[in-house]
Amino acid sequence: MGVIESETVVELIRESTRTLFETMMDAIPEPLPVYRISTVRDSHESVFCLIGFSGEMMGSGSLHCSGACARQLASALLMGEYLEVDAEVLDAVAEVTNMIIGNFKTAVEERHGVIGISTPTVIYGEQYAARNFGASDWIVVPFRYHDTEFDLRVSLQPDKARTRRTEQLLNHREALSS
Repeated sequence: MGVIESETVVELIRESTRTLFETMMDAIPEPLPVYRISTVRDSHESVFCLIGFSGEMMGSGSLHCSGACARQLASALLMGEYLEVDAEVLDAVAEVTNMIIGNFKTAVEERHGVIGISTPTVIYGEQYAARNFGASDWIVVPFRYHDTEFDLRVSLQPDKARTRRTEQLLNHREALSS
C-alpha cells in the first residue's frame, strides 16, 4: 500500500467516466485539462455530490456541475426531459457519481487494498463553499458534456493511523513469537 499517483487517479477517473457514459448515457464527454484545488466555491446554481473513502485509503470523491448540466445528466440517464433541478435530478447526479466513484474505487482496491465508500451526499444551490481538510488537494478531472461542463474530484491517501496500528500489531506479534 502506498500513495496513489495523480496520473493514475486521472487515468482511472477518465476510464470510469467513459465506461459509464458509453454504456448508459447518450454521449462520451470530452476530457479537459486536469488541475488541483482544495475548496469549492460557487455563487451560481450548482450541484456538488460527495462520497467519502475509508479503509486502507481515505479521502473523498465528488462530482460538481451546474444545474443545467445536472438536468442534462438526469435526462440522459433517465431518458426523460428535466426542465428544473428537482429530487429526481439530484438522485440521478448521485447515481452517476456513485457509479463513477464506485468503479474508480474498485480499480484502486486492486492495487491498494480494501476501500469503503459512503452513500452520496448531494448539495444543491447557490452561494456555498466546501473545503477539503485532508492531507491533500482534490485532483480535479473536468469534462465537457454537450454544451456544459462537469468535473470529478478525488482526494485519496493512505490512512496513516490505520497503517501505524497495523505495524504496531505486527511488531507486537513478532515480539510475542520471539
